[in-house]
Amino acid sequence: MIPLCYTHTNPSKYCSLSSFWNGVYLGSVPTYADRSIFRHLPDIGHPEERNRLLDLYLSNQPGLWDFLFLDLGDGVSHFWASFVPTGATDQSWWEGSRVLLATITFRMEDTATVCIDTCYWPPGSVLAFSNSTAESYTPRTNLSYCFSMTCAARGDCNSDCNVDLEDVVFLLNYLFRAGPAPPLTHMGDANSDEVTDAGDVVYLLNYIFKGGPSPS
Repeated sequence: MIPLCYTHTNPSKYCSLSSFWNGVYLGSVPTYADRSIFRHLPDIGHPEERNRLLDLYLSNQPGLWDFLFLDLGDGVSHFWASFVPTGATDQSWWEGSRVLLATITFRMEDTATVCIDTCYWPPGSVLAFSNSTAESYTPRTNLSYCFSMTCAARGDCNSDCNVDLEDVVFLLNYLFRAGPAPPLTHMGDANSDEVTDAGDVVYLLNYIFKGGPSPS
């Protein structure tokens, strides 16, 4: 059983969890697969990017857990999950495994830093598991853990959530005055030609002042 609490640094904007983006369905329906907490992360050649339960399900192997439950609480401060192997063939999660168990998706309205930590759980313990001999132990974690959400739209070169003249100045400084690069490559590639150059400056100027097409 995994109880977790979270806070965020932009209280005037929402940061929430919803059942729409955090389903416990293990099926491979394409319209739902990217919203399941048991989905694989984009495959970059590392086995830890894959979800073990989904692999078991898709390969029809024995050992799939019988009880998979996620409670999103109030949607704005805490959630808890309970994943229980109860069958004789259910496979244990071995200590030190880096294969994915679950991936939780936050929906955020604006930029913010989100911090996640364990919650107190009656009768007073925190994050706890039991091993194959049914003896409880407290696992090693890297909690509390914080991550930041920033704008990353194409053409928003300075990542301030607006595409305007400041982005043109930022891009000119980057291209011709050794200024800082856009945080992500595509943010400076306003015209989507996979190159960040003077053509993107012209594209942004046409968009901002002449009603040209917006960055895609």
